[in-house]
This record gives sequence, structure tokens and C-alpha cells, in this order.
Amino acid sequence: TSAEVRSNMKNKNKWRLDDGGIIYKQDLIGATPMWILYHEELSPPFYTIVTSEQKQLTYIPKMDNEENEVREALDRDENFVPDLMELHSINIFDQQLKCTDNSLQVEEWEDVTDAQIVALKQKGRGTQRFACFGITRSMGEDHLSRGRILIAEVLEGGKYNTIFNEVQKFSVTAVGSVRGCLLIG
Repeated sequence: TSAEVRSNMKNKNKWRLDDGGIIYKQDLIGATPMWILYHEELSPPFYTIVTSEQKQLTYIPKMDNEENEVREALDRDENFVPDLMELHSINIFDQQLKCTDNSLQVEEWEDVTDAQIVALKQKGRGTQRFACFGITRSMGEDHLSRGRILIAEVLEGGKYNTIFNEVQKFSVTAVGSVRGCLLIG
């Protein structure tokens, strides 16, 4: 029947074979994936996908003396082409790549520079796996780059429990774990 042919065509378009002979699934999520973490310890397993989207910059960002952001509106003619900026987001997806309602906040001007699953020691509980993100905020060469370390536990049902979320005095470019200790670079 025509319904069977349509369903076979859909399956053939989503499942592909790469050069190494590995089968993979292709799905549209509406943004550019930057990092993908697979949480196999959950039942059913979930994916954390860090995505970025481009947005037109409609203001000139500036910083005041107290490191607060000040936005100055762009007053240009209609032929002016504004710059593009990347907006990052951290979302959790189920196996069918349906985005859950729970996400972690990434502000404008923050870039997710690394995402890893780290195994950290906990007192009395042994080692536990967490999703760890290195985030850098850079406002240009006139201002110091600041970083943020975000550690979250992924719970059953695809929810995040934020364990640690603090601003650092340096940019965070790499995260990892060694023997249950967090390593930041």
C-alpha cells in the first residue's frame, strides 16, 4: 500500500550508513548541535544537546564601571546589515529526540566551550556521573573574559538538578574528571 511505501521512505531518510559502516539516525532539531552527551545510566536514556542559533544584533553592547551590561540601540538606515551573534542553549532530549521542558540557562554573550560527562566522588556515595559545562563570557577585548562552571545531575524523566553554578575569574575552556576530582582548564 502507499502508506507502507511512505513509511519505508521516511525510515530510509532518517537511518543512514556512514563511511565506516556505522548506522546513524538523522533528525532535525531546529538548531546547530555543538555538543552531545548521552546519559546511558538513565532508563530510558536521554541526550543533552548543546545547540547554537544565530540572531541579529540589534543593539551595541557596552559595559559600565561595575561590569554591568548596557545596551545602546542601533539607529541606522534600512540598508545597514547588523552583525550576527550566537545564542547557545542546553536542552535535554529523549530517545525520539523530543525536547523536554527542562533546560539550563545560557545568557547572551556566553559561549559553551566544553561539555563532558564527569565522574565525581561524593561523600559516602562513591562516584556519580554529572553533566559538566564550561561556559565563557566575552564582551570584547576591552573587558576581561569571565567563565562559569555549571554542573548538573540528570534525573529520571529528563530533568536537571543543578549542583554547582558559579562565575569564575577566568575563562573556562575545558572540563574533565580525574579519579573523581574535577579538572578545569
